[in-house]
Amino acid sequence: MKELGTGPIVETVFLDAEPDAVYALVVDGIGDWWPLPPVSASGVEVDGLAFVDDELVERWADGSAHHWADVVAREPGRSLSLSWNPGGGAVPPTSVVIDLVGVAGGTQVRVTHDGWEPLGEEARLDYSAGWPFVLDRLALAARP
Repeated sequence: MKELGTGPIVETVFLDAEPDAVYALVVDGIGDWWPLPPVSASGVEVDGLAFVDDELVERWADGSAHHWADVVAREPGRSLSLSWNPGGGAVPPTSVVIDLVGVAGGTQVRVTHDGWEPLGEEARLDYSAGWPFVLDRLALAARP
């Protein structure tokens, strides 16, 4: 059972790839491995997910784009920090930080998703179940 409360969600996965390659997969290749449409911000047909400049956007089949997150900070090969708000609207954004640590034989990826206080336990619980699935997809994409 996942932990209740509004504290940060922290999930990790080991990837058999160097930090620079993992960073490129996360930033440049997110549309190839992110689980769409099951994890989609819309009910319309989705055409992909991509970073465009300092914004993460979901592209819809009609050519429009839906804002998911803003890049707050990036250190290629080390970390990516996002102001996360796939639902948009009046919902306050949360914070997602992806840290990459080079270890023997690969990279330890740590996702920390914080800022749940205004949203409550239920919103946090949904994401605590989702991040392991997302990281499993990343791990599959990183396999040689």
